[in-house]
Amino acid sequence: MYLCDSGAQYLDGTTDVTRVFHYGKPTQHEKETFTRVLKGHIALDSVIFPSGTSGFQLDPIARLFLWQVGTCLIFSFGSKKNSNFKFVYRT
Repeated sequence: MYLCDSGAQYLDGTTDVTRVFHYGKPTQHEKETFTRVLKGHIALDSVIFPSGTSGFQLDPIARLFLWQVGTCLIFSFGSKKNSNFKFVYRT
């Protein structure tokens, strides 16, 4: 599995592109984890929050579907600047 995560910050906005490529047949665990991360992204996209809300405050919304099955995937949903983006499975 290959994860490509790229982004940039400009004076008038921020861009972010994330793509996952799988070579071979994904395991059931990989499918379930990918689906739960996707559900977290959708939940995060759907929430309405007040101006000034930090990424730290929104992070639990994105992780909810992983926590429901006792999985902790260590990565940052915040700014790429100063983020620690690595996948570590904990069950």
